[in-house]
Amino acid sequence: MTSLLRGMVVMLAAGTLAVLARPAGAEDRSPLFVDVPPTRTASAGDAPTTVAAAPVAAPATAAAPAGPLSVRGARVQATDTGRTVVVELSQEPKGHKYFTLPSPPRIVVDLSGPVADAPAAEQRFPTDDSLVTRVRAAPFQGKLRVVFDLREPATVASVTPSGRELKAVIATQPAKATPPAESATAVAAAAKPATAPAAPATEKTAAAGSVERIEAPAEATLARAERPAAEP
Repeated sequence: MTSLLRGMVVMLAAGTLAVLARPAGAEDRSPLFVDVPPTRTASAGDAPTTVAAAPVAAPATAAAPAGPLSVRGARVQATDTGRTVVVELSQEPKGHKYFTLPSPPRIVVDLSGPVADAPAAEQRFPTDDSLVTRVRAAPFQGKLRVVFDLREPATVASVTPSGRELKAVIATQPAKATPPAESATAVAAAAKPATAPAAPATEKTAAAGSVERIEAPAEATLARAERPAAEP
């Protein structure tokens, strides 16, 4: 019993000496976590590390339907050769064709695209132009018909859709040129009758050497002068 106590005292003494003999900067490492690196204590001057979150893509949404093809506005621009009419549409048409009608004069354009199933009221866009009075539009036989009402006949230079716009170039008919008026002097000269030529004149020499102009005698006078005198 006494030897056991002595052994325990020796072991405690040796352990105490080992603890006192350990260097001041050594770290405690548990035998259970020998592969785990020691934890570093953050100091007050260290800035916190922020991890940026990965952006989350928003779910794709279906595009809203554009609705039926319709006219939203119209404007007329005057040019040196006529007019340019620009029609604003609700969406780009898929195709077009146009023709003209004489009585009353108008230009008709049929646009291909989705139109309203139910009958829609006619759209009217009046203008203050001297040639194009208004623009009208309404669904017709599965297409959108756009009509340009004119005050007088005109020539269609081109009809071109460009995106959500329809551009029509209208050329006015040139005025007929009037011939220049003739002067009164030319008219009077043309109306004056031609005068007969004057009778030829003969010349005879006077005694003084001067030339005297006399008229030729008539044929009857010459006949009498040449007839011989009657015998007694």
